[in-house]
Amino acid sequence: MEPVTLTCFVAADRAAVRGAFLDADQLARWWWPQWPDTTYRIDPHPGGTYRIRADAVGVGVHGQILTLGDGCAVISWVWENGAANGPEETVTIQFADAVGDDGVPGTEVTVTHLCTDAEPLRQGWTGVLARLAELSFERG
Repeated sequence: MEPVTLTCFVAADRAAVRGAFLDADQLARWWWPQWPDTTYRIDPHPGGTYRIRADAVGVGVHGQILTLGDGCAVISWVWENGAANGPEETVTIQFADAVGDDGVPGTEVTVTHLCTDAEPLRQGWTGVLARLAELSFERG
């Protein structure tokens, strides 16, 4: 397995950013909005499952939430591509308080995906995290 690690800054507090990963309605705002038939299901607790599926393009991902804390989530990841599923992989998502280049407080999100085929996943995570970073969060 090869690690793919990407980091992005989100101008929102850690709880809000973590919540964007753990709520189906929030995932729909930024994960794959370019595919309007995408369905999102998540049971956000250790042992819970998730599935994100875009039937029109025949892709999806599903797995289990292995660990879940305020600063970190670890999930299993099985890519769905047509009729075949990929191998089970592991994704660690870390959430850390940070300050952006412009002095705005926010959250640094670091995704480490242990995978068998790094380049497509690097491209996919780059796009997903860019949309997350651009997402507007309400300030408390």
